[in-house]
Amino acid sequence: MLKFVKKKKYTIQIPEQQLSIFETEVNSKYAIVVRNDALLNLDETQKAVFGWTCKVEIGYLNCDEYNFPTKDDREDSSDFIDAIDVGLKAGESVPNGVYLGKIINDGKCLAVWQVNNPDLAAEYLDKVIESGNYPSGGIEYDIECDFSWSNVQFFLQEFKSDSK
Repeated sequence: MLKFVKKKKYTIQIPEQQLSIFETEVNSKYAIVVRNDALLNLDETQKAVFGWTCKVEIGYLNCDEYNFPTKDDREDSSDFIDAIDVGLKAGESVPNGVYLGKIINDGKCLAVWQVNNPDLAAEYLDKVIESGNYPSGGIEYDIECDFSWSNVQFFLQEFKSDSK
């Protein structure tokens, strides 16, 4: 028996990235959060188009006594995340993802995207890992279905500290 699936087509406007930096606490430890404020007011249709959460975690080898990474490690990971951002957003005819932000905390950096095609994102990240071209603290990733963006509410909240 053949089964036909009708795909929906959406036309959406992806807002230009607007990053804000916050100092806060995560799990009772100092954290720096970078958030893409342009995504705060997306409607449900726009969110559904990018219905898969892609988390990339980078470990740091060089941390201070508070387990916060050195400036060099933060800069290296930031450059790496910029490169990952380009790769994850790449799509055949439309962007495959939008960058939500990152959390630097407790010896790690967690960067988060919402993607449209999880297979493209996983294929890209697998190639990055196979290449060995990533920060020396290691890299892990996870992709899960999240059409409502409930897994990324941390980035959509209002932060108590002032934006820098």
